[in-house]
This record gives sequence, C-alpha cells and structure tokens, in this order.
Amino acid sequence: MNWLFNFSASPAGGGLVRLRETAKWFDGHGGATFLVHAKALEAVSRYSNCNRHIGIQPDKLRRLFADGNYLPGVIRQIGVPDVYFSYGIPLFYSVARINWLHVSNALTLTRDRYGMPFRRHFEHQLLGKRLVRSLKHAHIASAESEFALGLLRMAKGNTGSVNKYVVIDNGCADDLFDRQECGVQVEPSSYAVTIGTAPYKRLEQALAVFGALQRSHPSLDRFKVVGDRSQIPRKVLRDGRVDALGSGIESQELYSMLERAKYYISTSGIENSSVAATEAMLLCENVVLSNIPSHREAVRDTEQVELCVSGVGVLIEVIGPRNKKQARPPSWSDVLQRMSDVASEFARSRCSSKSR
Repeated sequence: MNWLFNFSASPAGGGLVRLRETAKWFDGHGGATFLVHAKALEAVSRYSNCNRHIGIQPDKLRRLFADGNYLPGVIRQIGVPDVYFSYGIPLFYSVARINWLHVSNALTLTRDRYGMPFRRHFEHQLLGKRLVRSLKHAHIASAESEFALGLLRMAKGNTGSVNKYVVIDNGCADDLFDRQECGVQVEPSSYAVTIGTAPYKRLEQALAVFGALQRSHPSLDRFKVVGDRSQIPRKVLRDGRVDALGSGIESQELYSMLERAKYYISTSGIENSSVAATEAMLLCENVVLSNIPSHREAVRDTEQVELCVSGVGVLIEVIGPRNKKQARPPSWSDVLQRMSDVASEFARSRCSSKSR
C-alpha cells in the first residue's frame, strides 16, 4: 500500500519518537512518504532507502487556521495515496482512498485546563474542535489509549461517519526489552524519578508523594525531575531534595537512571497514553501512579496495591514490577505492524463490500 504520513506538527517529544520509529519500520517494509516538520528532517534522514521525506515549515498561526494548505501541492507531486495518516492534524478533505485521523493529545478532547496557561488551553480547545469536526472526512480514527479514544468518540460535535475506531498505542524500544531480558543487577539507589514537567503532571503532588514515601523509607533522599525546568513550580524547584535535570537526556542515560531508581512516580491528571509508566514498569524497582484511566490501562496486568497520600488521594502502587511476570507491552514493530494490518484489512473489507 502507498502511505502518506503527516507528522509536520510534531518536531519534538512523543511525536518525534513516533515519527522516527514509523520511518524506521516503513523504510524496511516497502517505504512511505512522510511530511515532516523541517526541524525533524535530520532525525529521519537515515531512513531514506525506501522512504521519501518532505519538509514542512509550519508556524503557530498556520497550525491553528491553515495547516493543510500544502497538501494539494504534495498530492499533485506524489499522486493520490492509498492511506493518509494524519498525526494530530485535522483532516481538511478526503486526501487518500483511506483517510486516518490520529489524536496525539488527550488535552485537546477535554475542557479541563489541568493547570495550563489560558492561551495554551485556548489553543488546545480550538484544535480539539477542528479535530472532531474533521472526523467527517475520516475512515479510521485512532488514539493512544482506550480512554482517549472514548473521549474522541463521545466528543460534542462529532458527526463523523468513521468506519473504524482503534487504539494505536505507543511502543517500547527494543533496547528496553534487551535490558529487561539481560537481567543486569544494578546497585541499590536512594532516589525517585518523575518524567515530564507540564502543568498536567502536577509536580507538587508528585513531591508530596515523594515525601510520603520518604517517611516510610528514610534512605530515600533525592527526587529527580526530568523535563523542562521552566515549567517546574517554584515550590518544587526550591525544595532541597529535588534535582531538576532538564530535558534532552539521551534515552540510554534515562533508562539507566530508571533501572537504579527506588521509585518512579507519576501524578499526571490526564494522559493519552502512559509510555513513561510502561517503560518504568520494565525497569524500575517500584512504580507509583495517579489513579487515572490511562494509568489503569497500563497496569491492568500487574499486581497492585493502593497508596493513600494526604492531600493527594489514592494512588496505584505496583511493587517490584521488573522482578515479576507481567504481560509484555508492545514493541514499536508490534504497533506499526498492527497499523499496517488495520489498513490492509479495511481496504479488503471495502473491496469486498463493493463487489457485492
């Protein structure tokens, strides 16, 4: 099948990871065309044996009101594709024989602010409305968890005639499985880790959870926070127990940090998917998570206990996950093969229905 992927709005973070892994997989499976943010072109340049990468230079205004004006020119250049996969970008019209809308951010589908600045919240609301309205052009719609997919299906204004809704979650890197299977013994540590500093991560609650764990485990003395320092609340940043490590940490360094951590803590108020929690359960000694839908999805095949923290509420504690048998999370190869299978099955069903 001839695929056109639109990742042009995602030059960093989870979108960049998915872009890189998608380009890698398709480069080894017949190739595809990728619309890529100009800042991300270098990240996928090595996957060019079969793939074609077209750089797009969007700006914030175009992102909100005219982020598809380049598509007609692209289609004239490459022809009508079999599948158009739009990652977090509204569908403006029927681009391909099969049009696939993927929602990459659950915050666009809820009216709650989760501590976001008003301007950012407004941008999410506007994009969410446009995503939902654009379902009228979609044959397939997906999100990265059952929770986010449910938000999409039930969104006010959804009058789309989508043929198939499907969860296409994040995969785990092969390096993670290699580390887990090697069973390398790591030195005991005295720190906890959290990843992400956006307001919805609720870092003040994460620090309160760390304090409660510290009272039970006096040897626990440091709380490592990975992410943009500028988004960390002052109260957290000024706490003497906190190490603000910033962003841009290489994956191997991050995996080593998680392997040595006594606890991984996430008090997120909302998540589309819980890839950081999944990675932590492969690598960390103990994992503590907020009791939200996507976290419950991530840990449903694990042994859990409740952890009550004053001022925070009831959390989920997964004890010793890396030392216990649990369902293996999907690799990126698993995720991308499933995407390919979903599109192929949909194409066959359409052909079958037309021949009747």
